[in-house]
Amino acid sequence: MVEEQARQAGNFGSQSSAAYSIRAALYRIAIAFERVGMSSYPFDCVYDSIITESPDDEVQDASHIMAQEMLAPVPELDNHVFGIELGIGQNWQESEKNAKKLYSMADLENFNFEEVIHG
Repeated sequence: MVEEQARQAGNFGSQSSAAYSIRAALYRIAIAFERVGMSSYPFDCVYDSIITESPDDEVQDASHIMAQEMLAPVPELDNHVFGIELGIGQNWQESEKNAKKLYSMADLENFNFEEVIHG
């Protein structure tokens, strides 16, 4: 019992930091969408995924904003940059299936939105 409690306590910091990072990114994404007048809106988190609904004509811009915010250094974690998977689909399962890994803004510049959107 004590070993299990110690293990859980050891995981608390990293799990809390990850949850904080996701919520902070969700907030920054919502503010960025609002700032540029988009009707896209991040409405949910599933584990470490941020789910956003966007009109078809905003998908590329919304994806770009999301990637920018999620690839930003995290000051609370020594400015660490976490890689992400960016997927686009009509539902969460479809977007997970076609997700592409991005590790930096340079990867985003080479991201083929048309390939992901249209298969």
